[in-house]
Formats: sequence, C-alpha cells, structure tokens
Amino acid sequence: MKNIPVLVANFPAYMIVEKQKLESESHVVFKAGDVVALEGKRAYKMYTFGSVESYALKYDKCPTVSYNEAVARGHETHWLNANAVSITSEKREQKIYEEIKVDDEIMFEGVVFVVKSAPNNNLKLVRV
Repeated sequence: MKNIPVLVANFPAYMIVEKQKLESESHVVFKAGDVVALEGKRAYKMYTFGSVESYALKYDKCPTVSYNEAVARGHETHWLNANAVSITSEKREQKIYEEIKVDDEIMFEGVVFVVKSAPNNNLKLVRV
C-alpha cells in the first residue's frame, strides 16, 4: 500500500507535504537535487540538497578525488542551498515540496545528518 502524503500547507504556486519515511529506512531519505521547504515567519523558504560528489558527477569529475580535495581544504561536503524567489504573472503548474524542520534527523547520500540553522536564514547539515 502506498503512503498518502499529509498536506501541511497549500498555496496557488506550491503545496507543502510531510516527507514520508520508507518502511525499510530508519530515517527520511533525500538525494541531491531534492527541493524542500522550511516554514519561516511570513512564508516558506525552499532549499536544494547538494554535495561535492553529486556536483562532481554532474560535471564528469571523479567524486572521490573531489571529495578528498574538499575535505583537505576544509570545505563542506554536503549542504542545503537556499533557493531564489521570483514573482511572475504567468500561469504555472503548482509544485509540491516536502517539509523539513530545524533539528530533523535525515539521511542524505547514505549519511545521517541533523538539519541546523545557519547565519542569514540559511541551513546547514551536521553529520551525526
């Protein structure tokens, strides 16, 4: 039987649903490129998952070499990018985003992280 997503919020441009955990998984699982929504004071803010490995694969680079270089330089290896917002008058299809909350424990690319607040209304992934 398929899980029916629970609706959290509904707006003309998008709707927010709860992310469903698969029965076989211990955590909610995300992959590179997934867009999630975090509730803010006035509206939801969207974020996209990314990683050194997924970026390297996208641009035909070796993910292992890229990961090792990032670690050696002290860079983050997994992240959430804040998405830009635009207003348009043209009609568009309503998008569906999964909700994420600060302090959620999630799995991304096989690693367990906790979602934490970062300066300037950003989010960061902290490895568990």
